[in-house]
Amino acid sequence: MKNLLLIIALVNLAILGTSQDTLFKKVGDPIICKVTEIGEDEVKYKMLDNADGPTYSIAAAKLKYIRLKNGTEHRFTESEMLATGADSKTLNKKNAIKIAPFSPLFGTITLGYERVQKFGLHWEGEVGIIGMGSTDNFNKNQKGAWFYGGPKMLLRNDTYTKGERYYHFLHGTYFRPELGFEYQTGRERVFTSNMDRIDANYTLVHLGLMLNIGKQWVIADIMTLDIWLGLGMASNNLNYDKKEIRTNYDLFEGIRSRAVESSMGNNGEIGFSGQAGVKLGVIF
Repeated sequence: MKNLLLIIALVNLAILGTSQDTLFKKVGDPIICKVTEIGEDEVKYKMLDNADGPTYSIAAAKLKYIRLKNGTEHRFTESEMLATGADSKTLNKKNAIKIAPFSPLFGTITLGYERVQKFGLHWEGEVGIIGMGSTDNFNKNQKGAWFYGGPKMLLRNDTYTKGERYYHFLHGTYFRPELGFEYQTGRERVFTSNMDRIDANYTLVHLGLMLNIGKQWVIADIMTLDIWLGLGMASNNLNYDKKEIRTNYDLFEGIRSRAVESSMGNNGEIGFSGQAGVKLGVIF
């Protein structure tokens, strides 16, 4: 009799094991259950020990994947996880044109462009037209241009989904490495070898590699506000038209037209560079 009961228990256990489904959550323990419905927004299931009991549901956004009793797995694609209706129209706007509002104070007009390539990976570039902003008493006739660009990687990957807080593609904290080049000419008041100050023409060629971290907010799904800072390395090849100038006494702030960057690498040497800025954008 005992052997018969043991055999029955083992058979029931085997049947139970082959009839179970498993929900693997992003956070927390898996749920062993009987899946009754798989929808776009949620998955419905019953507990194995209470087949006639209530039906439970869990947001699809909280699941990594579902393993059914026959061994097949269901994974939700990115397109399935996107918000629908009016939100999808907003999410389809994956581009932004930007301007640095304080750049004219540094002698330039700064324009930028950002495009979303895929979840969490964007490309962003900026162009500065030098000589269109204000100048001070020590720098005159500044002309030139610069370019900085590179990939932009968001430091989160789970906020585009249904069942969780809605964010736009362009919203989030990010890491942005970038390469830059500048060519600039102008007239500057500098020191001579006798420590006198004179006006001299100069030419600047700037190369930089920056590692930036920042936060970008989306305002009313039509504008972006981007605040960032970065550290890196840069080299400035700075030449004056007067040989008596002692360039080692002059601290040239590198790509000063970019609000705000200070670079220590003069005359071909590679030096430390730091920068920070604010940008406003329009989404389209």
